[in-house]
Amino acid sequence: MSAKANYFRLGLFVLVCLGLGVMIIMMLGVFKSFEPKILVETYANESVQGLDIGSKVKYRGVRLGQVKEVAFTSWIYESHKEPVDRRGYIYILMELNPVKLKGMAPNGDLSQQKLDDVIAQGLRCRLKSEGITGLMYLDFDMMDPATNPPLPIDWKPEDLYVPSAPSTATKFLDSADRLLRRLDHLKIEETIQNLNTVLTTMNNKLAAMQTEQLNNEATKLLGDLRHTNQALLDVLRNPNNQNIQKDAAASLAGVRKIVDNPKIPQSIDLFCANLTKLDQMLNKRDNDLAVSLDNLRQVSENLRAFSEHLKQYPTGVLLSEPPAPSQLPSK
Repeated sequence: MSAKANYFRLGLFVLVCLGLGVMIIMMLGVFKSFEPKILVETYANESVQGLDIGSKVKYRGVRLGQVKEVAFTSWIYESHKEPVDRRGYIYILMELNPVKLKGMAPNGDLSQQKLDDVIAQGLRCRLKSEGITGLMYLDFDMMDPATNPPLPIDWKPEDLYVPSAPSTATKFLDSADRLLRRLDHLKIEETIQNLNTVLTTMNNKLAAMQTEQLNNEATKLLGDLRHTNQALLDVLRNPNNQNIQKDAAASLAGVRKIVDNPKIPQSIDLFCANLTKLDQMLNKRDNDLAVSLDNLRQVSENLRAFSEHLKQYPTGVLLSEPPAPSQLPSK
């Protein structure tokens, strides 16, 4: 009887613990559901493979919340349009923790106007891969607004809206696709054909050249070079040239001995001093010569004046004065 009572108590204890655990989990879920959330939506014009409900939402690596819903904009905003007129973007709704957004909304009152100011500066949301697992998450970051313009939309978002930017993988694939399209437009076959034509023309030109004449001229040139080399060797081996080299070496040694003589600088200084004195004497003589020339010029002018006077009054040299005019007798 006591063993059955112990089993009953043990079972009752396990059931009570399970009940308390379920109640705690339910209470935590209820409390969490009452936590304030900020709903932000964005749209993607690319595949969101790997992104699902509950995926992380980060800002430069810091977690802000999670993805709440993934759908198509045609289901939510474009259901009234014709299928051909629908844009077909991917609709992504996010739940963000307002505690993590105190910088933009200190009181949790984040508005679209505040977001628009940051969006104008380049705030964008894009997909990123989380390691090699294939899982994706959304990451907010500041980008160049000129190269990452918002997607065109013609409806008013129900919640706060942040534009998206293409992911790195999408940009890479788009660049590769543009490159392949440019290669398709290039006339590769025509270019190869032109290259083959050029190579064929070059081969024909080379074949038409006088190869035998070129070989003969090359052989003759090599023979001339061989003779020139032999003549140069003969000149270098000539004993007379060795004597010339010895004489030249002796002459250079004599010139070096003269140059190294300590009296040479004194002689040069004396020669410079004599040149200076000669220059001074010539300058002085130039002054005396100028005075003499001035005197000769004055003497020449005096002689010229005297000769003129002599021509006019020849007797003036002897009589000192011209004769008195003679008077005719009166009748």
